[in-house]
Amino acid sequence: MRNNMNLKNVYGLAFSFALTMPAHAQQDENISIYPVQTYFPQVYLGASSAAASVTITNEEEYDTLTLGTVQFSGVDSDQFTLVNDNCSGEVLSANTSCTVEVSFSPTTFGSKTLILQLPTDSSLTPIINAFFS
Repeated sequence: MRNNMNLKNVYGLAFSFALTMPAHAQQDENISIYPVQTYFPQVYLGASSAAASVTITNEEEYDTLTLGTVQFSGVDSDQFTLVNDNCSGEVLSANTSCTVEVSFSPTTFGSKTLILQLPTDSSLTPIINAFFS
């Protein structure tokens, strides 16, 4: 390690950001989320990442999909920012989609985790979960 690196630099070099969705979280085959996993470049303490887009698609041929309000949960949720939300309250017609964008702005050291939740009217998938860490 170089002598002029401080903790702020070390933290930024060690941090990564991922979006994942466990297999059990997406049970309705007509609801898709893309991408399943995204990695952000390193983020320094006090800086903000570029926004990551998540696309929710209603792949149903005929029925609509009603979405609730995007919610953040988890002890580190204050480290993340909802940049753009085109999904909350939307009714997706057949074969249409919407996007949610999230950025990461660490204010403390260490790895952080966020669960993005989006309620739906699907009986098979009442809540879509996306995990950020």
